Amino acid sequence: MTQIKTPAPRQPLIDERTKQISREWHLYLLSLTQQSDQSAVTLTELEPTIAVIQVRLGVLDVTVVTLQSGIDTLNEDLTNLTDEVALKELLSNKVIVISGTSTDDEYPSAKLLYDSLETKEALLPETPLLPAAKVLDGNRTWAEKYAAADGSAGISTTITTANLVGKTITVKDGLITGFA
Repeated sequence: MTQIKTPAPRQPLIDERTKQISREWHLYLLSLTQQSDQSAVTLTELEPTIAVIQVRLGVLDVTVVTLQSGIDTLNEDLTNLTDEVALKELLSNKVIVISGTSTDDEYPSAKLLYDSLETKEALLPETPLLPAAKVLDGNRTWAEKYAAADGSAGISTTITTANLVGKTITVKDGLITGFA
């Protein structure tokens, strides 16, 4: 095999005078062409190399499929996390004080809710321990308690469904003040 001499880097590819390829580069390219004609490779000689390349491409295909499956799983996980984050409370909407300027976007903290309900507990009627008494005696006890507190006369202390049909209960400051 003949050694091909590459033209020097300072040698221009195009001759300034003729505006064509320079003699040195022409000879170099010509020798490359001649050498490639002499070293022709047959398809039979390339078959083992082609087989190796095909095996490697097959492995790459499997790797790409595996990576795509992993990407799909990550995308699904990301979607699930996004959905979970959307369900979480926004800390900026959590309030510790309820006022007249509160909005529907705000929600109270658990402590605020507990404290607010605790102040209402004293206003709740007494609740009997037995389930049957809760329905019958609980209503009577509640009516007696508030009727006595109001000092009104003529209020029935036994409240039933029949007693309530077409009647109006007047409540003032959380107390029953009238029943007609």
